[in-house]
Amino acid sequence: NNTAKGYGGAVYINNDGEVSDCEFKNNTAGGVGGAVYINAKSVRNSNFTGNIANTDGSAVFLSSDGVIENCRFKDNACSNNGGAVKFANNGTVINSHFTNNRAALGGAIHLGSGSSLIENSSFTLNTVTGYGGNAIFARDHITVNLCNFTGNHNGKYGGAIYMENTGIVNNSIFTNNSAC
Repeated sequence: NNTAKGYGGAVYINNDGEVSDCEFKNNTAGGVGGAVYINAKSVRNSNFTGNIANTDGSAVFLSSDGVIENCRFKDNACSNNGGAVKFANNGTVINSHFTNNRAALGGAIHLGSGSSLIENSSFTLNTVTGYGGNAIFARDHITVNLCNFTGNHNGKYGGAIYMENTGIVNNSIFTNNSAC
């Protein structure tokens, strides 16, 4: 239950850093990164529940390149981009789970510029209030491998994934996703 008027409700790392083996519950940021704001590097083996950011990245905001690995995100919300995670540039997400997160764009993840990879992850019941990407919104190239998308809904375009540029989706399962 930490609060920041600006960035990073619980943790703010201005340069390269790493967050590992942590639990973040009910943290709030008036700006970005409801629980964690980090310039670059990684977030691993951590859980994020009920975090809120006034703008982007309800749980985690990465202002540069970064990696999310072996993490769980549930019930996080923000008013703009990245219901759980916002990457300002490219990002990698591996073996992570996103449930019931919400934002205007990218109900679970919002990816900025650069090439990104999402692999072996699940996206369930994530929603957007904007036009697309109930689970993932990608501004640039994205590769999605071995992922499951179930029950993501509300956005106008891309019941599960919205790609503004190029993308590749391999060996993934899509069940009951919808764009209204």
